[in-house]
Amino acid sequence: MSLLWLKRGWLTPGSQTLRTLERFGASDVWDFVDNSYLRAGVVTTNAGLTVTRASTGYAETSDGRLVEFGSGVLRRTDKGVLVEGARTNLLLRSQEFDTFWIATAGAVTANAIAAPDGTTTADTFVPNNTNTDHRIRQDQSISLSTTLTFSIYAKAAGYGVVWITMDGGSSYYWFDLNAATTGGPGGGSSTITAFPDGWYRLTYTKAIGAANANFIWVSPTTSSLTFSGDGVSGVALWGAQVEAAPFASSYIATAASTVTRAADEVTASLTGVAYPVSLFAEFVRNGDTNAAEGVFQVDASSRAQRANISFSSSDTLSVTARGGANDGDATVTGAISVGAITKGAGRIVVDDVQAARAGTLATADTTASVPTSAPDTVRFGDFGSTANYGFLYLRRAAVISTALTDAQLQAITS
Repeated sequence: MSLLWLKRGWLTPGSQTLRTLERFGASDVWDFVDNSYLRAGVVTTNAGLTVTRASTGYAETSDGRLVEFGSGVLRRTDKGVLVEGARTNLLLRSQEFDTFWIATAGAVTANAIAAPDGTTTADTFVPNNTNTDHRIRQDQSISLSTTLTFSIYAKAAGYGVVWITMDGGSSYYWFDLNAATTGGPGGGSSTITAFPDGWYRLTYTKAIGAANANFIWVSPTTSSLTFSGDGVSGVALWGAQVEAAPFASSYIATAASTVTRAADEVTASLTGVAYPVSLFAEFVRNGDTNAAEGVFQVDASSRAQRANISFSSSDTLSVTARGGANDGDATVTGAISVGAITKGAGRIVVDDVQAARAGTLATADTTASVPTSAPDTVRFGDFGSTANYGFLYLRRAAVISTALTDAQLQAITS
């Protein structure tokens, strides 16, 4: 059996994605879902990545388990690689509701059950038998007219309804942990997302126009806050977070002070590649920053000479080229949904920059130039002359050392 067959992957341990993309001419492929890689035409178990993140961070597995990663460690699970920009958790004692939080008409038991990350660090809040509302709270001093997102993990422990407000009680959302529903006159937006073992992540996003106070109420119903507890039933809570942002990012643990999770800077070197090239990426958006966000970029170190896949502030997928005489831009119509697996690709050729998403082509830019310097660096979840991070799970990415045809771009993204 020939060595060519072995190199081309028919008998290699590389994933099916590697083999498929190699047949399209890919020289470098990162299959983060299957943890399988092709570098300079050779299948390897080494992704060849440099990772910089000056803080710990969490990521989810495909079955919803939370995994903590150390500072500077790639956040890869079977969902792909989690790449995010920097975010700060403005709440203190994010999983210590017996400390700093103020409990009214109820008691907190610390470290009562297993949390979503598997550690026994989740607390329970049990209302007492007083006929009143039962709550815990944490006050904050935050600039007015700021869009905030409150998030918390909650699990029914006898009672199944949690009410949340961020402005001292003038508006709220309720979350039914038994029916997995949310509602109420919140004046913003809310989500409830299931996790294993009965846990849910609850989020509430709102533009705050008054001094901020965060209340968490517990109730057996969605119709009233006032009731007499039985002294035994309650809810479990873990991972409270407030971010000055339009959606919740991955969990950031805090203790006595606020904590900033640094941005994920994930790069790899690139050799033997010159324009024209084609790029491919498969990813899942975790939220919408309302700004342009990066998916996958190749450049000549300084970022000035670059080609990339990104999505715009209007959520459309774009393939762009910079560093030549004329900028190249191709954009596929239609918004990229949050939470959906998306495949995008493009080619960067003189007078022909083209993009495709889900089998749909853009209108090619037929006046574009290619960057004048060959790419030597790959950036994951980032693009532009300065960093513009996406908040996404990057599942797969590839550099293809040839100009794919329109039909191939459609096929590779379908």
